[in-house]
Amino acid sequence: MLCCVGREADRAFKFTMTTNLSVSQESTLYMSSHRSDLTSLAERYGSDKGDSDHQYTRLYDMLFAPRRDDELNLLEFGLQNHGPEIPGISSDRELTSIASIDMWLDYFPRANVYGFDICDFSDFKRDRFRFIQGDQGKLEDIQGVLEACDSYDIIIDDASHASYHQQLAFVTLFPHLRAGGLYIIEDLQWQGKVYEKGCRTSHKTRDLFAKFIKTGEFPKKTHPIERERFQALAKDINIVLMPNDNFNHWGKAKLAIIHKLA
Repeated sequence: MLCCVGREADRAFKFTMTTNLSVSQESTLYMSSHRSDLTSLAERYGSDKGDSDHQYTRLYDMLFAPRRDDELNLLEFGLQNHGPEIPGISSDRELTSIASIDMWLDYFPRANVYGFDICDFSDFKRDRFRFIQGDQGKLEDIQGVLEACDSYDIIIDDASHASYHQQLAFVTLFPHLRAGGLYIIEDLQWQGKVYEKGCRTSHKTRDLFAKFIKTGEFPKKTHPIERERFQALAKDINIVLMPNDNFNHWGKAKLAIIHKLA
């Protein structure tokens, strides 16, 4: 079961989507044995968004396929696994490839892809790709992505997973998401202790959006970010979808998918 909230004119409404095409009693989503094109690309390039790990590409392919050949601006926060959000891992890392960026460039042949990371990956070069280095916990660094591009069609947050970082990026960038765009926050079930304890929030991001799904409003306390900043965005939110772990009833929500009104 996938719970979500939508808006019809100025009236909030809640609904639940289910399917009878389940492969077991535990699952409420049917998954074909024939992998989607995006999933095939994830496996080819080694992205953890594919079947080898999170299986996000199964859902993403369904969301993105209608716009695959459009001229889009896509932004991804967090470009490499196991960064400094894990104790003992340095931000000084070298790499020769970025799996998800290669995947997006292949999947969206006409898109401009932007990548943000605290590590310096400026040596990674691809046509239609631009790298921005920054700290997701600093407002001025997040605003730097707007200097690279003033509006985006798809924003995917797969960075530190710290609640404050996720929420600061959301209130800063959602206004710059184009009408009908998608804002996705990944891996809601996990927060690294280093960054999560460094700046405590009133609510974990998963709970913040769960509250919005239930009431159509954000929690009354959203410290350290002012609640008014969240509430100002509510009028532009069309749907919030929060799939559970492995897309079944029992796991914790792993994704927040926020669709902006067209």
